[in-house]
Amino acid sequence: MSDLALKKCPVCLEKASLDKVVFFQCGHKSCLQCYERLPLKTDGKSKARFCAECRAKIQEPPLRIYLSSDDIAITKPEPQNKIVDGLNKISEDTPAVSVMRASGKIQRMQESNGHDPATAKALVRAIEDLDKRIAPLFGRLEEIKAENDGLCGRLQELELSNQTYREKAKKAKLSLRDEKGETERQRQRAESYLSIIKLKEAEIASLQGEIEERDKQNVLMKKKLKVLSKTQKHQSRISHDVDASLQIEDNPHESLHQHNRARPTRSLLHNPNRERRVHSVKRKKEMFSEDELMIL
Repeated sequence: MSDLALKKCPVCLEKASLDKVVFFQCGHKSCLQCYERLPLKTDGKSKARFCAECRAKIQEPPLRIYLSSDDIAITKPEPQNKIVDGLNKISEDTPAVSVMRASGKIQRMQESNGHDPATAKALVRAIEDLDKRIAPLFGRLEEIKAENDGLCGRLQELELSNQTYREKAKKAKLSLRDEKGETERQRQRAESYLSIIKLKEAEIASLQGEIEERDKQNVLMKKKLKVLSKTQKHQSRISHDVDASLQIEDNPHESLHQHNRARPTRSLLHNPNRERRVHSVKRKKEMFSEDELMIL
């Protein structure tokens, strides 16, 4: 009987002695009782059992292995020199995962060779050397932490400043929008005022035309009045002179007047004074300018 045992059968999950374990060509195993309980299934013209794990056909009969503890040698999981060399290679550039693995290797080495003085001495030297190389890293780590804290503080300040600038930009945007609206309203007012100004200018131009026309008419009327005034004065003078001459001629020669009553037409037609006065009136009429006569 073997002194070795299978921790658990993959089928029933029970512990089984190694001499009661069978192995299949697919590489899996089970206890003898589970193997015998496997159902026979038709495979072509014959019946066969199939592996409970991979469903491969089991070749009959299954294999059995007979071993004892005397036939088995337990090897060290990792050589001592390999672990020490690994510790000596750890530096500031070594990944954190490798350092964690080295810690696990040291722990396993202590468990398996904890009472070996040579192993303990080698581990102590490797750990001391590692401390010397890693100690400066802790100082550098503190510096990096301080730098990170400073950067975090600076980052917070920048975020606050950025938030402040965002709020200012938002306010400026709103103010700009209001100013644009006010500018648009002012532009509309200006256009309205320009339209009013154009209308007023048109009215002013029309009034100025009317005023100029009236001024021309006034000048023309003044000229007409002036000509009429001159004409009336001359006519008044001529009438007065004619009347006076007639009166003068009638008074000193009353007898002659009476004598000439029988011939009035002849005396008037042949009166030299009257002819001179009529000729004078004609001369005075010729003195008026052509423009004044056109106005009349």
